[in-house]
Amino acid sequence: MTHQLGDSLKNPQLLFSRFVKSPAPTASPLGMPLPPAAPQLQSMPTAAPRTDLIQMGAVSQSTTGKAKSLPFLEQAQTQTKIPTQAPKQVSSSGPFPKISFQKPVQLREGVQMYMPQNPVKADGSVDLIIQFRGDVPQRYGEGGVNAVVVSAETAGLSAAMMEKFGQSSFVPQIMETVLAKLRKQYGPEVQLGRLAMGSFSAGYAPLQVALSNPAVAARTDAVVVLDGIHYGGAGKPNPTAHAPFVDFAKAASQGQKLMVISHSAIKPTYSSSTDAADYILKQAGATRQSSTAAPAAWQYTNRYGEKIAPSTRADRGDLHVEGYAGNVARSHVEQIDQLGNLWNQYLAPRWQ
Repeated sequence: MTHQLGDSLKNPQLLFSRFVKSPAPTASPLGMPLPPAAPQLQSMPTAAPRTDLIQMGAVSQSTTGKAKSLPFLEQAQTQTKIPTQAPKQVSSSGPFPKISFQKPVQLREGVQMYMPQNPVKADGSVDLIIQFRGDVPQRYGEGGVNAVVVSAETAGLSAAMMEKFGQSSFVPQIMETVLAKLRKQYGPEVQLGRLAMGSFSAGYAPLQVALSNPAVAARTDAVVVLDGIHYGGAGKPNPTAHAPFVDFAKAASQGQKLMVISHSAIKPTYSSSTDAADYILKQAGATRQSSTAAPAAWQYTNRYGEKIAPSTRADRGDLHVEGYAGNVARSHVEQIDQLGNLWNQYLAPRWQ
């Protein structure tokens, strides 16, 4: 069941609910059978209409469904009392230099591929990052990771993201498409190297489906989640829906994977990103600590030139959770501003 943008605005719960039924299993390009479609989660009670969906970066003002940078994340501030000056470049505190990309290539509707000037490593492999929501190329460059970046972006809420990118076969098919293009440009011996996936805002929904595919989860080395994961009621995360994230977090806590979760302190009427992070940390045996005296490496510069630091953090093995104190619409939107910093601090050193 899909919902038009107008319906989603009337019911903000659609922002963080999975209403799109997964398709029947098909053959996986990774060579493994795909899991059966997950049972549809029950929708949460309808809340009073909210006016901050666009400000929170969950709703694109475009209705075309085509991939684009996220100007609505910048423009959305005009609907609040937040200053509207042009965003400033994030200056990553990490040690890895910015990456320059070739001209982007559209792989399919809503899916853009950003290829570095020379992505092929000495061993003939190319690393890949798939980002669900957050098509802001300058952040990718700031990450300092010499990898192909594929962004999956569409207008609308999580239901729209699920409709376009929420199939178990999506990531395997994208990997096959990227590999074919790489071999066409660099030769038939090129192979895909490491895989990372990430999400911002409503992008958590297709990311959850991707991690529910055992072949994809096993193939994925790193996951970075920005202010997302909303399954269940307020203070009561849904254990079944969180299971793919918990499994990955446990592996990361043991040093087998890398997982980074960053979240604001916004408290909606449904399960918040803080609820999700707390639940995942508990399952992985990690605890939070205050980080009021955060070192420079834990800070990022938002679009207003302000230094933002987490108020809490938790670290166990290669599982890292950064909690931020903001609880207004701006607090959610500016989470995307630190994408490059997180990649530079966590992913670039791991992959370099």
